[in-house]
Amino acid sequence: MKPNNIEYELFGEQATIMQDWLESDKHCIDIVPVGSGKTFLAAVALPLFATDEKYHKGKDIIYSAPTGSMIKSLIWEPLKQSCMENFGLRDGKDINNSELTIKFPNGVFIRCKSAEMKENLRGLNVGMWVADEASLYSQETLQEITNRLRPRVGSPDTQGRLIVISTPNGNGPLFDLFNLAENNPDKYIVRHYNYKQMRSGNLEFIEEQKRIISPLKFEQDYMCSWESVTDQFFYTFNRATHSRDVFDRLGDIYTFHDFNKRVMCAVVAQVTKPNSNSGTMEILKSYAIKDCGTEQLAQQIRDCGKKDVYNNCYEWCSGSAPIGFYLLDQGLTENLCLVDKYDLAISDIGITVEQNDLSDKVFSYRSDTVRDIPNTQPWDLVVSNPPHSWVPTPDMYSDDELKTEYLSRVLLDQDLQTHIEFFNNVGERLAPDAEMFIIEAEPMFVQDHGYTYEDAGFELIGNYIFNHQEAIQQGFEHNYNIPPSIRWNTLHLIKKD
Repeated sequence: MKPNNIEYELFGEQATIMQDWLESDKHCIDIVPVGSGKTFLAAVALPLFATDEKYHKGKDIIYSAPTGSMIKSLIWEPLKQSCMENFGLRDGKDINNSELTIKFPNGVFIRCKSAEMKENLRGLNVGMWVADEASLYSQETLQEITNRLRPRVGSPDTQGRLIVISTPNGNGPLFDLFNLAENNPDKYIVRHYNYKQMRSGNLEFIEEQKRIISPLKFEQDYMCSWESVTDQFFYTFNRATHSRDVFDRLGDIYTFHDFNKRVMCAVVAQVTKPNSNSGTMEILKSYAIKDCGTEQLAQQIRDCGKKDVYNNCYEWCSGSAPIGFYLLDQGLTENLCLVDKYDLAISDIGITVEQNDLSDKVFSYRSDTVRDIPNTQPWDLVVSNPPHSWVPTPDMYSDDELKTEYLSRVLLDQDLQTHIEFFNNVGERLAPDAEMFIIEAEPMFVQDHGYTYEDAGFELIGNYIFNHQEAIQQGFEHNYNIPPSIRWNTLHLIKKD
């Protein structure tokens, strides 16, 4: 017989984890394999927490997942059934399906929250917080969650508890919390099980997965290794270990760029004896911008676009085309038209096309205007991250003339001339069902310069927050002095009928 006279069957170390949750007053960090019953455990425990004061302490119970869609697809239905069958709650009265809340007779709520909208986590007063798949949470979200657990003023016994139940996903913020917890056993219980130790998954299925997926993916998902592909190429570089004093050899300077879908990296280096076994490469400067936005834009197209796959995608102001190539790789478009006004960008595109055998899918043109692009197939998808400044700003100027020229190229569209030419001429090149996803600075563009697309016959059907309040985390305020109040949005546009 279990608490509240509710019967449930547990397998392997599920019993140990549930015992920690119900019988301890410590925070719990549980790192377990894919398919080990994480969501099942949460669906059982959440109503128990909400109905017992020793857990809720007169405050709400929170369940969080990386996205709202994950909440609805993973836990919402089994959680509702548990509350209706075991606690007599009524769907539509006690259970709010739009707000994803469940109210118990004692006034305590179970609230399901998306971790991607960290602004919505503020103001909560929490007795127990169950953070599912927390390896996908940002550092800021985890920090906000811990802030919500603080006790009421003058009531230290109302301190909330955190339960993390997750599969690893590289050496990110959760890994830091995991290490902190291991070093503070007086406050945390840490369980770290692989599939053999957990003993709650389908062994036959897991063995089949071992034959199908990559060894590194299997190590992460089923052996619960913190290592990932990202770690091998990004996190393992240690400046103190792998660097030494560098002096100018008066040779060529090289730059290397990797436009990843999440972490964008670049290094500046000097190379001696290139193309030889005795050569060296010395790193002069390295950069990394987390959440560079390529995957976010792709996800917005998946979620909000009217097609699953587009025929011809045009990337305006493409540069080396990290956005376009990623959309092609993700199967969101069958063909690419890439256009930029700089020879070096077109050269980079050519190398990517050649090395990946994409000559039948990707066409690139050097042009400063839409009207000069050869008129071939109509475009049904247009994407761009164009310059966002309309007049020169102090941040574009440097004692280094080359740096000043570079910043002006990337950031400046003098008096919106490039925008105006684009919107005035792109319409006649579009398919009837075409959509455009253009990244702009909001509210500056939408409020002050909406005429550029409205007068050209386009209608704004979506305005999606893009990297909202994340300029500081990405380091932009250091490089370009962009204030944190600026909101970067993707404008979703179609031609007016």
